[in-house]
Amino acid sequence: YCPNGAMTYTYNGEIQGRESCPDGYVNSADGSFEETACYLTTDAGKYVATITLKGRYKGTKKINYTITPRSPQKLKFTSATNSVKLTWSKAKEATGYKVYLYDSKAREYKLIKTTTAASYTHSKLSSGKVYTYIVKAYKKVGEQYIYSTSAKIITATKPASTTITLKSTSKGKVTVSWKNVTGENGFQVFYSTKKDSGFKKITNCKANSTKLTKGSFKSGTKYYFRVRAYKKAGDGYVYSAYSSVKSIRIK
Repeated sequence: YCPNGAMTYTYNGEIQGRESCPDGYVNSADGSFEETACYLTTDAGKYVATITLKGRYKGTKKINYTITPRSPQKLKFTSATNSVKLTWSKAKEATGYKVYLYDSKAREYKLIKTTTAASYTHSKLSSGKVYTYIVKAYKKVGEQYIYSTSAKIITATKPASTTITLKSTSKGKVTVSWKNVTGENGFQVFYSTKKDSGFKKITNCKANSTKLTKGSFKSGTKYYFRVRAYKKAGDGYVYSAYSSVKSIRIK
């Protein structure tokens, strides 16, 4: 026998046939069923399979089934201070894609873009802010839409860059001060003995910090410093542009 109701498959580029049916649903060993009737097509869409009984059995059995597009693969983002660009791998079985943004006030995802491209740039955003999206592939069949499962991604826009000042009032020590920026989760401070290369990170500073005093520098030597803000986005981070490089000769 074959099951009642709808069956759903996900596009895999291959004919989804008898081997895709759950064990026991199709049994034609005694010739009672028209075995080939259970073979499905490769393309995404909505279909009806007809099982024809023969021999000592009479009648037919119709099965509704759907082959959905794959969810968007390799979903990634790149960010600027006021925009986020989403990219994913284009799927040949999909007609297009729908991009949804999570609305924290309404506590739901809202459609912001329908596109046939494998990318979308969301502009006019605030700097240093987290944005969560889901992307669905769809296949249009007549007036109907068949959707994939959702691919989710947590993004963030870059914080704005900061400006720094330097002081050295004690032997071997320097104080790096910077202006706080909106939406950051912290700052990174770098130094080098060269203006254009060789920068090393001193440390990560906590959110809303605006100063770092560090010793162990060589007195009388000129050092260069720069700072950047960072923002947590899901399991990763996005970073602001570096501040302008400033130099100081250590006391």
